[in-house]
Amino acid sequence: MSLMIKSWLAILFWAQISIGTSAIPRIRAVENRKQCYRTQALVGWGRHGTVHRAVPSTQPGTIVAVKKVKLPTGSSSKPEVDFLQAFSQTSSYCGVPRLFDLIRSGNSLYMVEQYFEGKPLHYIGDSFERANIEDWENRVMRLLYKVTTIVNLIHEAKYVHGDVKPGNILYDDHDNVMVVDFGSCRKIYPWSMTRLENLPEQREIADTCCFVPPEKHRGLIGYSSDIYSLGKTARWLPGLLRRLHRRVTGSSVFDEVPRLREFIGLTVKESHSERPTAEDLLRHPVFNKERLEYGISAASDQLPPFELSWPSWRSGLQNISPTGVRASSKSAVDGEFWGGW
Repeated sequence: MSLMIKSWLAILFWAQISIGTSAIPRIRAVENRKQCYRTQALVGWGRHGTVHRAVPSTQPGTIVAVKKVKLPTGSSSKPEVDFLQAFSQTSSYCGVPRLFDLIRSGNSLYMVEQYFEGKPLHYIGDSFERANIEDWENRVMRLLYKVTTIVNLIHEAKYVHGDVKPGNILYDDHDNVMVVDFGSCRKIYPWSMTRLENLPEQREIADTCCFVPPEKHRGLIGYSSDIYSLGKTARWLPGLLRRLHRRVTGSSVFDEVPRLREFIGLTVKESHSERPTAEDLLRHPVFNKERLEYGISAASDQLPPFELSWPSWRSGLQNISPTGVRASSKSAVDGEFWGGW
């Protein structure tokens, strides 16, 4: 979903590292609806649906994100939900959405997720001219290392994200990072190209043309597709300042950021077979600094040391037992809808 930002806080979702329970949210009817989610604001929208900031009625100090999506005709779930449910069976979470609740109402599905105040990654370009270039490059490479670690975890779960771009990568002032919006994700066999059920719509290609891998135009997608999109994302980070920098200095900004330039060269290959895997990237010399600082993370390893700091409402969330519920006749856009924790 191509989320558009309503305020400088940008999109919100969440992603956290462990919440003390491995319960899997399920879609089901609950007659005794104990929980009401009161929506506060529309914070993101796009072709996949809308996102509201909301507050559970029984825990007014807790903020959640409620994503409303349309279910495909004749379907009771979506690959996005399947991925989040599958990932919830693991004992740790690293940079991917935490799913609390699922609510079915007609052909709409409400996904109750953890709220996070972050900015899309392209905002990092705003600090380019204000920072020392070497410091800026080091920060960008640190963020890219974290994103690559998250992508590696997604691939190890046998999923491809399918829509990696700056708007779907969030970071905060402490450089905590998370990858969001799995509306285009697919489960695929390891290291194979999977044919999409339908070719991407022209509108979809137009919205994200800078980041779409060549094979997606032919209706194919694979793990390497995420790598290509990540490389295009890295190339886009200096933003419009690239042109200003060339006019002022007469040189390309990429002449002054050699590690970022090398990362882009590794990932943006026309042939999917020539691109490295996420794990290959994590072990590549381009990430020598970050590897010394963080180490290499994999699904089977210990939690990476850059785990996110818990917000002040952590203890409240630990008391929530994720389960599925069905929405009442009240709509989310009306200001509230019912669930049942």
